[in-house]
Amino acid sequence: MAAPTFFELFGALWAENGTVGDISLPQYKSGWAFIGSIPPTVEQFNLVQQLNDQKLAWLYQQVKSVADAMGQSVGPDTIDILLHALQNLDMDRAAAGTLAVSRGGTGFSSVAENQFLVGGDEGKYAHKTADEARAILAAPKICSITALPSSNIGPIVVAECSEVWIWSASASFTGYRSPLCGRPLDGHTLAPLASEVDAVGGLLPKAAYARLWGYAQENNLVVTQATWAANVGAHYFVDVDANQFRVPDLRNMFRRFTGTDADTANARQFGSWQFDATQRTFGTLDGFNDFSAVSGVFDHSNPVPGEQATAGNGTQYHGLSFDNARVARTSSETRPKNTAFHPRIHA
Repeated sequence: MAAPTFFELFGALWAENGTVGDISLPQYKSGWAFIGSIPPTVEQFNLVQQLNDQKLAWLYQQVKSVADAMGQSVGPDTIDILLHALQNLDMDRAAAGTLAVSRGGTGFSSVAENQFLVGGDEGKYAHKTADEARAILAAPKICSITALPSSNIGPIVVAECSEVWIWSASASFTGYRSPLCGRPLDGHTLAPLASEVDAVGGLLPKAAYARLWGYAQENNLVVTQATWAANVGAHYFVDVDANQFRVPDLRNMFRRFTGTDADTANARQFGSWQFDATQRTFGTLDGFNDFSAVSGVFDHSNPVPGEQATAGNGTQYHGLSFDNARVARTSSETRPKNTAFHPRIHA
């Protein structure tokens, strides 16, 4: 009978067809000393040798299973099976489980700066830029008002304005713009905020304020200089030339909402200007001789001494006066209660 080869012995156990004894863990740890000076029995010797074979066989099966998975053969000269497996790990062939490899199991040796790895098709990883990852998370990009994106990447947060701006596209303007663009504002700071311009009738460059100029055109608020001058205070803009436009002058103006109002049933044109007006005041006079019956804004003084009526009947003249301050709050101008703010427009 031919002697077994080295690797055949990994598949066989010493005394697997013979008899083995029994041994406790403390006896195993003390070695043959536990039997004293008496030689070990065959059963005891078989047990110790069989345990050694079982441990070696377990290690061998671990290496062989890796070799089989990698298509490698096990032989006396194949001493780099585990190293070969680690260096040639193919993530596409990994069916299941957690693989502890030096590259983290991603399948990539490196990731470019400011890029992300996200789950892709069939459980693979995919490279994504910051903008692509932000779109996946539905998170708006934070931008400076001086460096707005030139294409639509979804809603953005404009840092200086603390606002969410959206992409706008029309015949008059295409780009990012606040939904509040063009709205009259109460300026509460000495200098305009980053999202504001002074509404005092000044000129602005069309290139720098294309958002506001687009708003004016889109809402039919562009008039001639003559119309603007005749309606100072209206929410009107002027196309001055190829480079500039004029903004409204809203100083000392109050806002009034348009529409078919309940008192007159007349609708105001959007952005139009209106004269001031004073509420009607009135009174009555009654009596020829002493004007004893007066009311409202009228009053009378005592008779004028030494004067007689031209009729010669002794009727005395009386001094009459008219003053609506007797019935209403008055001033040098007509105005409601108010607080002063700087006139601004959201740009």
